[in-house]
Amino acid sequence: MKTFKNLIAPFQRVLLAKRLCPGCTAPLDKMQKHAFNGTEEIVICSCRRMFVYDRTADCYRRATFREAEEFSKRA
Repeated sequence: MKTFKNLIAPFQRVLLAKRLCPGCTAPLDKMQKHAFNGTEEIVICSCRRMFVYDRTADCYRRATFREAEEFSKRA
């Protein structure tokens, strides 16, 4: 299983760098953003994956389990 993750991780990084969801390749810029922290927003893709958009760095990353849990408690 670890070998498979090592194989697909570079492709997922490239898709995130191109601002696309690694799961369904939908453009993350078109998804609804929800305020999270001072400089971060939570983006929920149409395939239900959660990402964090950092406005200062202008990039996306996958939300951690803790961030997703914290966001769901707020909503």
